[in-house]
Order: sequence, then C-alpha cells, then structure tokens
Amino acid sequence: KQAGNDADFAVFWNSAEPVTITSVTRTISGTNLLVDVTLSGAKTAQEKVWVRYSTNNWVSSATVEADNNISGNTWRATISLSSGDFVSYYAFTTLNLTSAPAEADADFYTINYNNNNGVNYTVQIGPLSGDYYIPQGSHPKGYSSLASAIQNLNENGALGTVRFLIDDNLSETGASLRIYRPDLSATNNLVIKPAPGKTPTITITGCATTGEVAYSGLTIDSTDFVTIDGSNTDGGTTRDLTFLMADGTNGRIVIQLYEDADYITIKNVKILYNQPPASSTSSRGIYANGLAGGASDSVIVENCQIGDGTYNPNYAVSITGYGNGPIYASKIYIRNNLLYGRLRTIYFFYVGQSGTTSEISGNIIRCNIAPPSNNVVWGILFNYYNGRIDIYKNILDTLVSANSGTQGVYGFGTLNGQTGVEINIYNNFLGGAFNHTGTGTPASIDVISFQDAPDGTCNVYYNTVVLNDMAKTASGRMTCIRLAGNWTKNVKNNIFINKKTGTSIAYCILMGAVTGTMDFDYNLYYLDDNVNGNVGYWTSAKKTLADWQTASGQDANSVSKN
Repeated sequence: KQAGNDADFAVFWNSAEPVTITSVTRTISGTNLLVDVTLSGAKTAQEKVWVRYSTNNWVSSATVEADNNISGNTWRATISLSSGDFVSYYAFTTLNLTSAPAEADADFYTINYNNNNGVNYTVQIGPLSGDYYIPQGSHPKGYSSLASAIQNLNENGALGTVRFLIDDNLSETGASLRIYRPDLSATNNLVIKPAPGKTPTITITGCATTGEVAYSGLTIDSTDFVTIDGSNTDGGTTRDLTFLMADGTNGRIVIQLYEDADYITIKNVKILYNQPPASSTSSRGIYANGLAGGASDSVIVENCQIGDGTYNPNYAVSITGYGNGPIYASKIYIRNNLLYGRLRTIYFFYVGQSGTTSEISGNIIRCNIAPPSNNVVWGILFNYYNGRIDIYKNILDTLVSANSGTQGVYGFGTLNGQTGVEINIYNNFLGGAFNHTGTGTPASIDVISFQDAPDGTCNVYYNTVVLNDMAKTASGRMTCIRLAGNWTKNVKNNIFINKKTGTSIAYCILMGAVTGTMDFDYNLYYLDDNVNGNVGYWTSAKKTLADWQTASGQDANSVSKN
C-alpha cells in the first residue's frame, strides 16, 4: 500500500502450481554459510529460490540465489561471510525474475517463504562470544531456540565467555539439547541464564531413547566449564529459571552430565516435572553419568529446587563414576538446595578420589513419596566412595516407604567405603518424619546407618537425630545411629532421641560390630519408652546409659534426659 489509497501489485504467469518451501537447513564451511532449501516438488523454469540475509539485524540486507541443485528438490545458496559475523536469514521464491529483487521489494515479489515460524534463522560464523538472546527478538544476536544456540556453539566453539540469555518461555526437544564442545575452558566458557528481569520456563519434550542424550533433557557431554545460573541478575540467588520435564514417556533425566564433564555449576534453578517421571525407579533431576570415557570432576549444585513434593524424581542428585577401572567422580559440592526424591534423594556411587574433598551442606532433603514396592529407601546413600566427604547443616527429615517386603529405611547410609575414606557428619538435623505405609515388615530402620567396614574415619559431631514414633515396627532394629566395622569412630556432642514406643528393638545407638578405634562422649541419649527401648547395643541390648557406659567404656560425660 502506497500513500493515500494507492496500491502496488503484480501479475505473474507460471506453467504449474508454484512450489512451497518445506525445510531450510544449513552447514558452515570455513566462513561460508551453505543454506539448503528443500521444495515441495520440482520447480518450474519461471521459479527461483533465494536466501535473504543480514549481518546487522536487518539494518541492511542482501539476497543470493539458491541455484546449486545438490539433490532432488533441494537447492543450495552459498553466502560468503567473515569470521565473527552473526547472520539472520530466511528463504523465499519468486516468479519471472531473472535477478534478485531490490531489498526494499523482496517481500513484495515473494511467492512462498520459510522464516523459521516468524523469527528467522540465525547463525554465528566463527567462534561465539558475548551475549545471545533466546529468542532473539530485537537484540543484535540470538537464536529462536536453545537447541539452535547449542548447535551453533557445537560447530564453532567459544571465544571468551558466551552467555545464552533466556528471554522468554521455550519449548525444546530433549533429543536436540546436547552440548558437545570439549575444548571449552575457564577462559572460553558457556553460561546459560535468564535475561535480566525474566523468569522463563524451558519445557522439554521429545527425549531420545539411545545415544548420549538417552532419556535426558539437557545433556552436557564431555564438555567442561558450563554454568547454568537460574538467577536473572548477575550474582543473584533467586531461582528464576525453570527446567520443566514434560515427556512422560521417555523423560527420565532433566540435566545430564555425560562422561568427562568437569567444572560444571548448576545453581539457582528449578528442576521440575509436570507429571510422574517416565521411569518408576531411575528418574533423576541432575545426573552425572560417569562411563569409560571419564567421570565428572568439580561439580557444584547450589541453591536449586529439584522436585516439588508432588512429582519427584527417584534421585534428586545422582553422581556416579564408573565401576570398571574404577573411575571416581570427585570434588562434588551439593549446597543449599531443596531436594525432593523418592528412592535415593542424594546418591554418590564411585565418588571421591583419594585426596579430594566433596561436600553436602545446607540442603533440605525430603522423600515424601514412596518409590515402588521392594526398593530400599535412603535419603543419602554412598556406595563405593573415597576421599573426604563433609556433610553438614542439612535437614533430612522425611522418608516414606511403602514396601510389601523386608526392605529397610535409612536416612543416611554407606556401602563399600574405601581404605582411607573420611566422613564428617556435623551440625545436621536428621529424622523426625519417617513413615512406612506398606504391608511389609522392614528388616531395619536407621536414621544414620554405617553398613560397611572400611579402614577409614567417621566423625559424627553436633547433630540432632530423631527417630519418630512410627506406626510400623521393624523386625530387627530401629535406631538413631548404627555403627559397624573397622572405622575410627568419633561420635561427640550429638543429641540422639528415639521416640519409638512398645518395642525392645528401639535403640539410640547400636554397634553392628565393636572393632576399630572409638571415641564417644558428650552425647545425649534419650528414649521416650525407657521400659521397652534401649539406650544402646554393645554385643547385646543395654537398657540404660549406665549399662551402655559399662559395656562400651565410652560416653563418660554423656547424659540421658528429656
């Protein structure tokens, strides 16, 4: 439409119904952008295919013909660019034009076009650097999807810090969200975070069932120095970014670290499901998946919420190394998170190389939904572990089991500790809301349960440990703390309260074995039922604190009072 009521129009003749553009794909060859345009059928002699592009977000533009018939009805345009150019482009067709229309007239002459559902296609030539908005909108650089941004990073790498700023809600396909750029470094690194002031949700469907991305939403594959920061301010601590798993068929894992992914930080993020996770026993909020190619080192999970108490993964945070070798994941820091699980809310499997330190601190850990029957329930489980692991300032209050068999319930548990391991458990609140709603009778229920016997050291200091008065009675033991094996065991300044009534298998402290070096003192042991319950077990049940002190030679300065 021109000034006033005038309009421009054109009439073209074509020997057949015009073709439509069915897809637009691209590859990068050096500094050339190769754009392949696939048509619905063979085009007539009167039709031409063009690619219009801009390197300055449409302040100016140019058009090249897709005149290279590379196969069937696919035509290729080659755009010569320079390293560092950020290009926006779309494809269109015309009739009866022998050369490209003037840029001002391109839309006027267009018969059919494909512009990526209204946001154009975008790509960086050469290494990425700086900020990229997703979706791009009016910003100089950006992408229509996180998958497109990841694809471009995988192709070109990074020069300096690259930030993918999530500027609106996104719908993404899990099979396409694989970050694979093994040459990222502390200098050339990736940050994914919300754009300033935004609170976006990334909804994930379409998870694959094979390959590195199997059953996963976002996968960081053998790539180091990636930060996912959910705060919409620099240095902030608000949880403004949500990853929402919406694939109820194959969506088990929301964020996966595959093989040797090191120096990964995931913080200030909500990781949620909009329905029960796809697997009844193997769903994971964050999963470090160690394999023959390596295991994760230097991973921080901080100030995240995983699960919501309605739809919980079986594992909120699952860190695994690789058993053949073995290869241990190490320097794992799980800090200040709200973690909901069902089976093992925090799981360390082949974690902790000798000489390294890992940490679980400041978390609220809850398993308020029972896993399927015939599964042992742990709040925190270590299996094949080494190094030093500090566990402090956590609240682990809720565990629920619904077993029909004899499987137990354990707040904190250990299996297969390695020689020289050091476990420090201090300043935690553990227990208080354990429950068993199934028809089975568990063999044992422990709030703290050392079930292995390594030549290592466990220091248990300044904790409040409560076994609540559960309706269910186990067949073997119901304890605040169970210790065994060759550990050097230091247990001091703790409050152990066993509120279970009506059973002689209730203990504040139970020794599965009395080997190893021990130093127990300045603890409080209290039973609500001092008629049936026992302060401790040292080769046999010890009803009172005095009985325990006499048998063990420990706890000279400990007390038993409400």
